[in-house]
Amino acid sequence: SYPYGTWTTILTTPVTGTGTSTVSASLTVNPGHYIDPEGTIYVQISTTGVASNALLRADALRVRVK
Repeated sequence: SYPYGTWTTILTTPVTGTGTSTVSASLTVNPGHYIDPEGTIYVQISTTGVASNALLRADALRVRVK
């Protein structure tokens, strides 16, 4: 969480193949834990078990706070 807390895993899902994947996840805690006073949202996308020449690319991140 912002600014110096620990990262919270909100989704773990396999991504297979070489095509495009879409994943959706919901926060079960106050989203304010991930937003600083200027409105910057802090997220981390990570992978495991991939080749060293693999490419992880996030083209879009949509955040909706209700």
